Amino acid sequence: MNDESYTAASSAHSYKVIKPNRRKSKTTNKIDCDLSYDDSYHHYISKLNKTYSNIEKEVFDQLLGELKEFVIRHKSVYDIAKSSSFRYTPCAVVSMSANINNLSSFSDLLIDQIEEITSLQLVVTSDDVRSIPDFVKLVQDCILDYLGIDRVEFPYSFYSVTAKFFNEKIHPKLPMVVIFKDFDCISQTLLSDLFMLMHENLEKMPVILICCQSSDIVALNMRLPSKATNNLKVENFSCRPTKDFFYLLLDDISFSTETSFKLGPKVLKHLINVYKLWDTSLSGAFRRVKLCVFEHFYNKKYAKLCCAPDEIDSTVSTLTDDELNSIRDLDSIQRRNFPKESKIAKSQLKKELRNFLDHLEDIYSELKFYHLLKESLFYWKKLTFIEDTWIPFLDSEKLSDGNDFHAICDRFCGLDSEAIISLMDNLSRHIDSVESTVFASLKKHYKDFETKTQDDQQDNHENEINPNGFRSRLRSQNGIVSSPYDKKISRTQLRSYIASQQKPKVVRKFQKWKDEFLDLLREEIDKISNPLHLPYNEIFFFNDIGQFEQLSMPTTRHDTLFALENPEKVFICKCCQSLNRLSPDISIIYSIYCDLYRVANLKKCYDTFKEFVSQHETRVSPRKRAKKDATKCDEKGLLARFISAIGDLEYLGLIRAHPRKVDHIERLVWPLNDHTRKDHDSDEQISKVLKDIKL
Repeated sequence: MNDESYTAASSAHSYKVIKPNRRKSKTTNKIDCDLSYDDSYHHYISKLNKTYSNIEKEVFDQLLGELKEFVIRHKSVYDIAKSSSFRYTPCAVVSMSANINNLSSFSDLLIDQIEEITSLQLVVTSDDVRSIPDFVKLVQDCILDYLGIDRVEFPYSFYSVTAKFFNEKIHPKLPMVVIFKDFDCISQTLLSDLFMLMHENLEKMPVILICCQSSDIVALNMRLPSKATNNLKVENFSCRPTKDFFYLLLDDISFSTETSFKLGPKVLKHLINVYKLWDTSLSGAFRRVKLCVFEHFYNKKYAKLCCAPDEIDSTVSTLTDDELNSIRDLDSIQRRNFPKESKIAKSQLKKELRNFLDHLEDIYSELKFYHLLKESLFYWKKLTFIEDTWIPFLDSEKLSDGNDFHAICDRFCGLDSEAIISLMDNLSRHIDSVESTVFASLKKHYKDFETKTQDDQQDNHENEINPNGFRSRLRSQNGIVSSPYDKKISRTQLRSYIASQQKPKVVRKFQKWKDEFLDLLREEIDKISNPLHLPYNEIFFFNDIGQFEQLSMPTTRHDTLFALENPEKVFICKCCQSLNRLSPDISIIYSIYCDLYRVANLKKCYDTFKEFVSQHETRVSPRKRAKKDATKCDEKGLLARFISAIGDLEYLGLIRAHPRKVDHIERLVWPLNDHTRKDHDSDEQISKVLKDIKL
């Protein structure tokens, strides 16, 4: 396969990135709400925006500190102004990973950190720079903007002239920082020319490069030729993973004391699954959380009570008759005698809502102890409170019926006395700040532990007949006490074993204490009532997964077909308004695929692909056309590109190999929504045709 032709065909495409002029506009994640009648919604959205901004700063805090130190270190090298200072161009390659969608906020935060120690800060994207003159013009605009003078015409759009102007008008020891937002989307040839041009004029205009890319799978020296990377001093940086911050965002939503809005178990599990399997960015998770808030408050009069805990009394006092009727219609209070008189109803409502929120606080303290107990017993596992404790609790009738509690019992029964003493000391050390009635009861039972579990002198017959080893334990459990090499068991041995099993066993004090401890733990945690089974839970908990799941989950088939049919809308590429020879190969194959019948000949598809890719551009002059003909792709390169694109369609499930004809394929997907218009056949006629198709 011809790699150069494939790169040239796909290098012009990139994803959408916000323009770098941060002084004109700034991107924001804040939501504009139209629910003017609901102050609780406005209050919670403002609080949520503040939470997200704080978490976003924490995500990039460590990386920003490392990059600031990188800039300061190389600025001090430029301050020396020796010939050795300009031998290499400092370059920081930053792997953003899942945070690639947060590049706008990251560049703004980075500029705020290094603005005082550098002269200019230039943010470059693949949409702005398609050639060297485009980059030179951006540098010139940045210099003139820094000097505060009007636009003047430079003699030539040369980088050397611009560097000389920089040396004369700006302090030459203050370097210019160039931030490439989508470094991996810029043409490799353009990057090579830019890096060599910057190094040639490094003494006139010192530069520090910060290149942001989506992943670090391909190293820089593998992407660019050696002539471009030999003069670079590369240091690699990476952003912190967003998993911990994602759970921190969910914890703040679910357990914040400033607001009373909570997420139900179905919604929480859906948010976690979407984060793990589809979108691992914080911005995407934040948008879905805001969608939950909107769905909870929109067109629900009783949601007005989902406000700050200290504002419940004043909010209840302002309820109208319609809002009281909406509360009476809640499913959780259908069997309760809710007063019809408004004054009595409001006074009762204030009391019960306060009790509900106080009960939530008690639940949090008890579950925090329960989670700490699990972490202490299973210390080798990385457990999260919201996923491993909070969601199972909301999903269960009783917490003791879950698999987690049975695992705790099995693990606790295998502990010796020293391990139990260490466990209780660890719990006492970490639980002092939390008031837990469960721990208070267990601590009372633990009092005088050593005297209560002191065993009598007796032989441990069980340990003698159960030596170590899986096969030995298995044989002893089945009543086989003879040697594992004995093929037969005598009747006397079998009769003696059955008689020993019928004798009453002596219960040791230590085992009895363990059983009492676990029984007490089961009894105490069963007293924790599930808030979703309490009255008025619909006011505070959003657990309606139906509409939210439809709006938040991707329509995979529709999005895939739309991306294949309209690559210019996905890449946001202005030069590709229609399908042409420079479009991605898979999009060209898909356009051919849409005209196929159920069975198609691969040879005909390849001929169509070859004719489409090899066609000349109408605006190219004959001289340039002759040069392109000399360097056009050979037959093997076109065949390799065709096979690769066909393999991608097969991987997406659009085609499959014909069961009998080797050189034919079968089409599996039809865009049915295109046939619902009046000038096409009806759905019934289409369904009759599709019945003959064996998928």
